[in-house]
Amino acid sequence: MTNATTQLAESVRDVAWIGDTRSLAVGGADGEVRVLSPTATSAGPRSDGAGHEWEVRHSLPRDLTPAVSRLAADIHGRLAIGSDCGTVRIVDPTWNWTEYRTREPISSLVWLRTFDPHASGARLAIAAGHDVHVIDAHGRTLISETYRRGSVTCLEWLHPNTLATGGHGGVTFIGLNGPATGPAPQHEPIPDLLSPGVVLSMHLDQHGNRLTVADLRGEVRITDLRTGDELSVDGLGDRARGACWWAGGQLLAIAADDELSIWRSCPDDLEPEPIVLGPIPGPSAGPVATHLGHRLAVGDQNGVVWIIEKARPHVPVPVASVDAEITTVAWSPDDSLLAIGAANGQLLLVPTHARA
Repeated sequence: MTNATTQLAESVRDVAWIGDTRSLAVGGADGEVRVLSPTATSAGPRSDGAGHEWEVRHSLPRDLTPAVSRLAADIHGRLAIGSDCGTVRIVDPTWNWTEYRTREPISSLVWLRTFDPHASGARLAIAAGHDVHVIDAHGRTLISETYRRGSVTCLEWLHPNTLATGGHGGVTFIGLNGPATGPAPQHEPIPDLLSPGVVLSMHLDQHGNRLTVADLRGEVRITDLRTGDELSVDGLGDRARGACWWAGGQLLAIAADDELSIWRSCPDDLEPEPIVLGPIPGPSAGPVATHLGHRLAVGDQNGVVWIIEKARPHVPVPVASVDAEITTVAWSPDDSLLAIGAANGQLLLVPTHARA
């Protein structure tokens, strides 16, 4: 078992790996934000278990950022920090920041992936209450719209000019610089995906074709954005906390309140019966695919984190345990470390080969 790499005063709200480096941002419920980076190889008490010692390179004082709600980092080293007071700070690699203010707590932050660090197309999508904002890397507003059906809970970029917004009443698509377009060659507008439930998470497969939407009623809907065809998976209990495509789109993981189920994808449908891994007591973090897509991680309310391998999807392996609910999990860009945040303020770094 690896030791805690850092300890916040209050719950770890979110973590984000910054750029293509191995720097890790950690945000807490008390507003503290730390950026940790690996230093010289060591086997000391702050080792990550793989022989690397980590130290805090930057720290944002708590009085500058009330309770962190979300973190998001892009591949060029920019870090977006969202707070419960509605403020978003964009921090550049030199630790200078720009501030953007909204009216409601930040519920989701998503960068549009772009490989040009100076591209004018760098965009950050922000969900705050009923409002959706898209800003550039300098904090300038590109769009600001109100989601009429209720609060926005999650966001997903489908295309550089198309943003999916999920919340009360389903999913709405917002177009930038023209009509909303999908991945289909003809770029036809995508109709909204209406639902009586509250969307808790969205996930687009690695090919950009299938959008998976999980809601509070325990239903998961899979929409083929090319054809409009839709599948529905229900009977998952009171809520589906997250759904994630992994293993190159061959497997779909669904985390519900009391179980984690793995479905094998067929060309036109999902297999009739999934692999059900349970009872895993209330996964508190939706499943997270690795950078390479061969492993899955999920944390539960009892403080245990499980890793599931593509080759053995029916065998969850416990890799870490803390004395508090797991609040977030995130893989490093090189797929070698799993960052784990907990409600007691602990942050763990676990090498992928570790076993509890």
